[in-house]
Amino acid sequence: MFFKLAMRNSRRSRKENGLFFASLVVSIVAFYIILALSHQDVMIFLRSLESDAVNSLLQIAAVFYVFSLVMLFFLIYYASKYQLERRRHELGMYIMMGMRRSKLFALLIAEDLGYLTPEVIKLQRDSGYPGMKVLEFAFDSRDTSSYLPHSYTENCVCYTGTHDNSPLALWKDEAAPEDIDCAREYLGLNDREGFNWGIIRGGMSSVARLFVAQMQDYLELGLHHRTNIPGTQSGNWQWRLLPDEATPALARRIRRVTELYGR
Repeated sequence: MFFKLAMRNSRRSRKENGLFFASLVVSIVAFYIILALSHQDVMIFLRSLESDAVNSLLQIAAVFYVFSLVMLFFLIYYASKYQLERRRHELGMYIMMGMRRSKLFALLIAEDLGYLTPEVIKLQRDSGYPGMKVLEFAFDSRDTSSYLPHSYTENCVCYTGTHDNSPLALWKDEAAPEDIDCAREYLGLNDREGFNWGIIRGGMSSVARLFVAQMQDYLELGLHHRTNIPGTQSGNWQWRLLPDEATPALARRIRRVTELYGR
């Protein structure tokens, strides 16, 4: 797979690759030709002559050798830098595709959160790895969002929130009221179903290949139940599920919504 992909990209950049390798070959050949001059019969004969003019010529030749060496390394550096700069998108895709460490991981998820430039979107699309869709980022009342479930493609993973986000019950209190109203309208949230389960339904019913929710969201826990607060040095990664919290009733409800949407 990697060989075919590399060959395809190489054919697309045939002209640039040809110039790159040609410049390296010409530089190396020229350098070795200059080095070989010192072993020519003419140069050996000149060294045998005791003449100031010949000595000056030999000193100039030595300087010329050093100059050609500097030029060779400069050309190699410049050509390599140009090649890397021009092909950074392609090389970035190879890096992404090589990040899988073992066959234990059937899927690599590209963390494409935050402001997505066209280059990032193209890189994620070309790599074939699924992106991340976080529902807590979806309901910005001021603007449309690519995190809204109707905009998903199948090649993504939907989350209620990541370990760096507040649980849904806390996010409900922290987010702008307009954003919560947007979520209520978009998902048809109601008191009978419950806020958390309505958000979970929105992710479960999406076309995303996978759906992930924090256990805190299933338990409807809020304040003091965050997994991690970015930028802080203490109190993180300490939340634990208590023995009596995973009840049979909760298991049945999770199973029901999972089966309902074919998860």
